[in-house]
Amino acid sequence: DCDGNCIVDTDCAGECGGLAQLDDCGECNGPGADYECWDGSVVCDLSDCPDEVSQPVYFTDLPNATGESSLIIIQDVLGLEVGDEIGLFDSNGVLDSCIPEEGCTNPEYGETLVASGVWTGEQLELVAVMSIDLSDFNGPVLNGAVDGNDIVIKVWDASLDYEHSSDPNYIQGNGTFGQILTVVDVLDAYVYGCTDPEALNFNEYANMDDGSCDYTIEQSIDLLSYQLNNISFNVNLWNSYDFEDALSSVDVLLAYNDMDEYYVPEFGINQVSPEINQGYYVFISGADGATLTVEEEAVDLNTPLSLQPYMMNNIGYFPQENRSSEDVFSGIPILLVSNDQGQYYVPSLGVNSIDAAGGMTAGEGYSVFLSGGAEQTLVYGEESLNRSTLEIDDLFLESQTRAYSDLVVPTGISYPVIITDIGGDVSVGDELVAYADGQVVGATRIVDLSAPVVISAWGGYHEFGIDLEGYDVGDAIDLRLFSNETGEEMKVEMSLDNTEYGIGVLSSGTIEVMDMLAVPEEYNLTQNYPNPFNPSTTISFSIPSEGFVQVNVYDITGRLITGLVNGNLSAGYHDVIWDGTDMFGSNVSAGLYIYSLQAEGVSLTRKMVLMK
Repeated sequence: DCDGNCIVDTDCAGECGGLAQLDDCGECNGPGADYECWDGSVVCDLSDCPDEVSQPVYFTDLPNATGESSLIIIQDVLGLEVGDEIGLFDSNGVLDSCIPEEGCTNPEYGETLVASGVWTGEQLELVAVMSIDLSDFNGPVLNGAVDGNDIVIKVWDASLDYEHSSDPNYIQGNGTFGQILTVVDVLDAYVYGCTDPEALNFNEYANMDDGSCDYTIEQSIDLLSYQLNNISFNVNLWNSYDFEDALSSVDVLLAYNDMDEYYVPEFGINQVSPEINQGYYVFISGADGATLTVEEEAVDLNTPLSLQPYMMNNIGYFPQENRSSEDVFSGIPILLVSNDQGQYYVPSLGVNSIDAAGGMTAGEGYSVFLSGGAEQTLVYGEESLNRSTLEIDDLFLESQTRAYSDLVVPTGISYPVIITDIGGDVSVGDELVAYADGQVVGATRIVDLSAPVVISAWGGYHEFGIDLEGYDVGDAIDLRLFSNETGEEMKVEMSLDNTEYGIGVLSSGTIEVMDMLAVPEEYNLTQNYPNPFNPSTTISFSIPSEGFVQVNVYDITGRLITGLVNGNLSAGYHDVIWDGTDMFGSNVSAGLYIYSLQAEGVSLTRKMVLMK
């Protein structure tokens, strides 16, 4: 101030407002700690150094000297700090000297510490105590390492009080006791493991991360409304959840697996024993979709999945990325793989719409039917099969129905009808449409006349208050061709190995497109074939709309012989066989007969001849 008094802080040098500071060693404006101790630490002066450790405090249970030794030199060590210890062991050394004069006749063998030392950061020379065996001369067997046995090197981390193995690289000697000289240029004493405390498998002793850290991952699965969603989990959900808890974030009406175990909360049913290898069909409540989100550690991609023959296996999909179904099931005899989107892999018929749609996907469950009677094992394996670059095939997109997009309603339950060849008048852009009892249950646009055409026919479900429209198992397969040019449905003659929906795993065969409408515009009764006939003949007729129909056979006097059809029929083309018997099952005599078609406001007749 004006009087010369210091009104601010005075520094350590006594200067008013000065900047001088005490260093870590208490010296004003000093250099700080600059003395390096034996262990590499830096302190203010020698007196601050820790006591030098020259003798082991952990590997101390050494055998008595025998006069025989083996020199092992360790030039450098990775993963140890100064003060840590190194011990040499013989896994089958002589534990204690066996002296006959003291009553010992059989020496004991086991893991024996034969040398030890403290790592100082510089070359370490260890002298191993060697056993001497004089038993052939009725003499003693002295403790120590046995000539020719492997050298085992262990280390002790003093800061963690942790003993572990190490990996030596020998540049002289062969790694056994008794060599003239053994030299290790580098001893790898790192503890390899996960060093991230946030990981599930954090190893508190690891000092070198090996990339093995496992973390919880979040899996989100989108569930569609008004259909059965076939889902699966690629996280170890069942480590911490039961089945009910796992699905608690969404409003579930029904869930079940391929073992016919059901979860129906409204009815108090919970039979499902959850397994990570399973896929599950899930139906949610409400008109809006939902997202099921769970978090756990990822499933080990080397987890084996057992595939049973003669059944539809609904399996989980473990990888995070998309993969090709062809690659995933390589080497496994597959008849069919399918998902809830009506996509299939049928190698025997050259069908793979799963890969055409982008490949197998996380969150999806897959139904698998084997070809053959042997159990198979599926292992997804690590990312060598990674096909995350799979793209959706343009032809697959083009094959989606346009004419019937408002009528085809996916239900999650599908049955593949695979047409390997189409005859008749057909063009690219036409569509094959599948009917069941007069209802459209599937349609596919034809985009390649040389490739199989796959129709996903959607099945119905009517249980537990769920009412999904679609085919019923056993409904007759009714295929028609929609002409893109005329906008009309044409009649199709089918040659299929299965003619009913839901029978077997799939239906395949060929079709012929006829030059007639799929649904006739008027009633028609065609001439029976064969005619004349013996013993039976086929009568064909067509009706333009659903209604009550009678087809009867009369003799030439007008007397009713038998009724062949008496009930409601759907619109279309129909056939009926007459076997030449009357209504009582008796054979009628040869002669001329009249058959008639009668419907609302319509009566058509024709003649036929039965020969003997």
